[in-house]
Amino acid sequence: MNSPPDRPSPPRRRATLKDVAAALGVSPMTVSLSLRGDTQIPPATRERVRAAADLLHYVPMASGRLLKSGRSGRIAILASRIAHAFVGQVLAGVEQRTFELGRYHNAILPFSTWSRSAEKDKALNEIVYGGLADALIMVSMHPDPAMVRSMAEHGMPLVLIEDRVRGCHSVRVDNVQGAAAAARRLIETGCRNIALVVGELPKPGLEPNPTAVERREGFAAAFKAARRRQDPDLLVDIGFYTFEEGRAALDTLLDRCPRLDGVFCAAGDRVAMGLMERARERGLAIPGDLKVIGYDDLQGSQLLSPPLTTVRQPVEQMGAEALELAVQALDGLLPRERHIMHQPTLVVRGTA
Repeated sequence: MNSPPDRPSPPRRRATLKDVAAALGVSPMTVSLSLRGDTQIPPATRERVRAAADLLHYVPMASGRLLKSGRSGRIAILASRIAHAFVGQVLAGVEQRTFELGRYHNAILPFSTWSRSAEKDKALNEIVYGGLADALIMVSMHPDPAMVRSMAEHGMPLVLIEDRVRGCHSVRVDNVQGAAAAARRLIETGCRNIALVVGELPKPGLEPNPTAVERREGFAAAFKAARRRQDPDLLVDIGFYTFEEGRAALDTLLDRCPRLDGVFCAAGDRVAMGLMERARERGLAIPGDLKVIGYDDLQGSQLLSPPLTTVRQPVEQMGAEALELAVQALDGLLPRERHIMHQPTLVVRGTA
């Protein structure tokens, strides 16, 4: 075998497998086998090949791996908004678990739909039929039966966070119980005019959040158990789960009921934060004039003034579990659907 140059110079263009082979004076097959860790190549040669590949900045093309293995080496994550605080904590759990497993780190492919059904369909077509990923995790979204069947036919595992559908694996929280606990807290602390701020129900063109129905159900169940009547005017639907929507929701509710004294932000802590800020601007003391409960227990909720009472769900853990389910399904370790259900916890702090 010829001695390689001491320091092969990186080419001006993208390095190829042949460039690595030429720099070392070996065959392209030797380089290919070495980079795959094939034991028929001596360890010393494999090490020299890896060192030369690093120096030349050679990275195997994803398309080549796909052609050879039938897999892209990536897992896709689909959410209505990647930048949403809840989704961010899901991704934190996914990221941590990829490094713990030693697989798929820096190979997570995020897609945002901006809550639009057409964007969801477009993304799913690209992921499934374009071969962009080997598995898919959907966050707070509901897949239609035809897509579930199509993914199964393509051998692509589908994991749902915050929903459960036949043919999919899932990780979720008992939202009915969580919402009921929040409503009971407001009732038991003496609130007479209690509002619900919650995700909107399905309508043409917009993607529904599966939790919206469950949290409405839990809220209603608590009122029924307490023999209290829900005021239909004290309900505000929101579509994007933003801070600004929380501010606007409070204005709407106070216009409808100036004696408002309790709000359950089933749409999440971020919405509750906006509502609290607007309450202060309008001269309302929390919890003296208005009690507020959020949902999620996002990072920072306890740092508010006063700290936010909220329903805790293990968001990062859910992300980690979803990633692990996807990997196990890809490895053929899940012969049947697996569903993980967490029980929420009402965390009582200063706002209710």
